[in-house]
Amino acid sequence: SSQSKKYVFIPDSALCFDSVQLKVDIIPLVTPEFDSIPELCENHAINPLPANSKNGITGKWNEVFDPTVSKTYTFIPDSGQCAKNQTIAIKINPNQSPKFDPIAPVCEGDIISLSNLSLNGIKGTWFPSFKSDSTREYFFIPDPNQCAKTTSLKIQVIPKVIPTFDPIISICEGEKISLPNVSLNGIKGSWAPQVLNDSTVEYIFTEEQGQCASSAVMKIKINKKIKPEFLPIPDICEGDILLPLSNISLNGIKGSWFPALDNMKTQSYFFTPD
Repeated sequence: SSQSKKYVFIPDSALCFDSVQLKVDIIPLVTPEFDSIPELCENHAINPLPANSKNGITGKWNEVFDPTVSKTYTFIPDSGQCAKNQTIAIKINPNQSPKFDPIAPVCEGDIISLSNLSLNGIKGTWFPSFKSDSTREYFFIPDPNQCAKTTSLKIQVIPKVIPTFDPIISICEGEKISLPNVSLNGIKGSWAPQVLNDSTVEYIFTEEQGQCASSAVMKIKINKKIKPEFLPIPDICEGDILLPLSNISLNGIKGSWFPALDNMKTQSYFFTPD
């Protein structure tokens, strides 16, 4: 509330004047009122300093809000309001960098999970979502009100190697074959099903773990054996001329006969295809 005081003007004694009284009202200075400002993160985007006080005092701040450093600001009321200066302190907390362990190179197609909590306790989300199709950089965006800044993490993706093998196009029925457990480009693995030699089958090569390689398929055609055909040889008399046996069967198979022809005794001869 205002205070009043009376002042009396007393003329000098030599003057023929009455004394006079003057009343002066003293209005107390009003203190501008402001809500306290909570601690802010570095580079806070909005100016927290209000234009006017809560109790209606207009004025200006002594300097522009600086979002990079803790500082005390002074509010200077406009003239004619019987108000005094007021100060307000704003604490600025520096933004932390989220920390993560580096991610070792991953194989194309592998699935990994990126933590939403940094080693130094900052929560957030990753962008974009992890995909193991190529090497790329991922960005960790902190949740609000943590005084943390965006950081990035580069994850290398190693393309899968396709195992290569010398092709086995076809084999003869019953022929023994063995598929290698190491590809031409050094990939170790195993085949399924077990190697057969009586039917045409697709064999699948599955790589051992830790090699960043894909599976491979080999189709092997099994050719059925053809029985050579010959005209029967008529009986001959002991010692008669025995004509040479043909080295080509009636159905076109080349080969040789064993043992040597003998026109003195009855015996079996075997044709071995080439």
